[in-house]
Amino acid sequence: MDNKRDIIKICIFLDGIGYDSILSSPPLKNILPTLVPIETVLGFSSAAQATILTGKYPQEHGQFSMYYFSPNPTLPKFSLKVISALPYFITRRKKFKTLLALYLRLLHPKGGYFGLFEIPPRHLSYISPTEKRNIYKIRGVHPHDTIIDYWYKNHLNFRVFTWEIPEEYSFQQLLQLLPNTPLERVFLCCTKGDHLGHKFGPFSKEVKEYIEKIRQYIEKLLEVCNKLYKNVSLYIFSDHGMIEVKEAIKINVVIEQLTSKYRNDCLIFIDATMLRIFTLNPKKREALRCILEEIPHGKVLSDEDLKTFKCLFPSKKFGDLIFLCDPGYVLLPNFFGDLLPRGMHGYDPNAKDYATFFGCNKKLSSQPLHISQITPLLK
Repeated sequence: MDNKRDIIKICIFLDGIGYDSILSSPPLKNILPTLVPIETVLGFSSAAQATILTGKYPQEHGQFSMYYFSPNPTLPKFSLKVISALPYFITRRKKFKTLLALYLRLLHPKGGYFGLFEIPPRHLSYISPTEKRNIYKIRGVHPHDTIIDYWYKNHLNFRVFTWEIPEEYSFQQLLQLLPNTPLERVFLCCTKGDHLGHKFGPFSKEVKEYIEKIRQYIEKLLEVCNKLYKNVSLYIFSDHGMIEVKEAIKINVVIEQLTSKYRNDCLIFIDATMLRIFTLNPKKREALRCILEEIPHGKVLSDEDLKTFKCLFPSKKFGDLIFLCDPGYVLLPNFFGDLLPRGMHGYDPNAKDYATFFGCNKKLSSQPLHISQITPLLK
């Protein structure tokens, strides 16, 4: 008598691993009959991951970057006054930033992934975290349903292992759960690859070793699941590719202009590959645009560009002037660090060698071409 369970779908998300990096690991390719390059969205991880979970584009689900410009600041006004009064030699210290980050987390206990990195504390007076909830929890991208919400509403037995748990433990816990728990759906986040890509580069020895470790976990997982289930579908995918960094674009002079001459006319946020401006004085908008247009190795995105990328937000909450770097270039300094990384993302989704990937342990007749098309397969 066959006592095997019916079906299980295992969804493995590898943060920051591009198609070309996956191709450099033949053993992993051998266990994925379906392995294709797919296009990502403009923006950063928060935008791409929300698209995978909902099947919607950034202008629909509202995620684009870690922070947006907001009249409701990240910190209470009294806290901002205290911080503003502190000397720079205190606010620049790592210990101070760690304590401030803990305080921020207490103020946003249900928040998703965000950190302070190198954001000057005074800028916290006009930005707010985009992820109000952990997007991998139920109602994580409310009011839009995610695949997690779909599983919950359809009474499926599922487990989600988020970025809050080291992936080694997630795989171990899952392998321990499977024999005694009739799971039907699993979502497992693996985020270490993104860190390794930034630090060592997308084609580094460290990234290749990481992909090999993931392959070993997958083979063990498939071995266990094939003994327990009649039908095992394993989907593995990423949110974006990673491009080798060529050079830094030094923007110290630009920052000086924006924070001195125009400090009352605009708000700024500097992502690694984008400089975003929220204009306060409409009369100065063209002058601000001219400053951005003087920055080399990039372009100021028009509304038509943003509409094409489906990242045109009517509220302009992520900025009404956005400078985007050319692939391989990084703005320095920026609010995430002043050291040049080996790998970076957040570029034009159509950039050469920037494709992310989708793989499956079965040969699929219809394959996704874009990360938004992954969602129906995971249900």
